[in-house]
Amino acid sequence: MRLSRIVSDLLDLSRLESGSDLAERVRLDIVAADELERLEDMAREAGLAIELHTEGVPSIAGSGRDLALLVRNLIDNAVRYTPSGGRVDVSVSAEDGQVVLEVADTGLGIPQRDLARVFERFYRVDRARSRETGGTGLGLSIVRHVAGNHGGEVTVRSELSAGSTFVVRLPVAEAARTDAPSPDAPSADAPSADAP
Repeated sequence: MRLSRIVSDLLDLSRLESGSDLAERVRLDIVAADELERLEDMAREAGLAIELHTEGVPSIAGSGRDLALLVRNLIDNAVRYTPSGGRVDVSVSAEDGQVVLEVADTGLGIPQRDLARVFERFYRVDRARSRETGGTGLGLSIVRHVAGNHGGEVTVRSELSAGSTFVVRLPVAEAARTDAPSPDAPSADAPSADAP
């Protein structure tokens, strides 16, 4: 299973290096809700509380498939590296012409010396722990590529034994900058949806 995950992640990375198709209008709050629902059982089995906080956000010009991959990898990473009894908080908000995704956990944290390298392929902060969790070492590299392909960026702040917060900032789609989403906008099962 681990080898299969590595092959799948390498194929995703190879595809992302050619760029992302930005033809869709994607609501990141809907993507986050879908991915959180997908990973809820895993979090529950790990003994974690997991919560989503969203407000109506504008759409992003991008690939629903790739943005779902970004969100999934960040939540999966937070769940895998947070001990039982901890929590993972996911939030999506709008700020200064950007849609901001934050994934915060109360996990093991990352040493300051490693923060600049966590987005490198196969880089491991703790190799023994990584073997236990079954990670491939490629998830954060995928996140960085997706964010870059969408004209955005990902940053991290962390403290040992106090958890980590990953922040992704993506530009709002041009036509959506003046159109605020309706508060009663319908949700969708798919990871992308037209802006209201």
